[in-house]
Amino acid sequence: MADAVFPTGTSIVRNQALTNGRGDSVLRLQDDGNFVLYQDDKPTWQAEGVYPNGRAAVFAYDGNLVVLDENRRVIWESRTGAHENQGSTLAVQDDHNVVIYNPEGRPIWATGTNN
Repeated sequence: MADAVFPTGTSIVRNQALTNGRGDSVLRLQDDGNFVLYQDDKPTWQAEGVYPNGRAAVFAYDGNLVVLDENRRVIWESRTGAHENQGSTLAVQDDHNVVIYNPEGRPIWATGTNN
């Protein structure tokens, strides 16, 4: 299988996930409001300060991955939002890393969980 690649504008809400091609890496906004990456059903990364308030995760059009609370305030962000990052992609990779690539294909943020 291949890495799963998501365009800007992709969003999920509680109890939804973005999954790699093999289904063994899952970036989930949990029902309890936490935003967690799982590898083979084991947590390997989580967004700090999100639990228990995460309501939606959005890969914004400026290339910033954000988690919003119930009032649509940003409570966590990848800090990759910039005009030049419009058209970026979010990849949930088969190496168990989640990476944001700018429009030129250069990585600009990652969970650092590849193996």
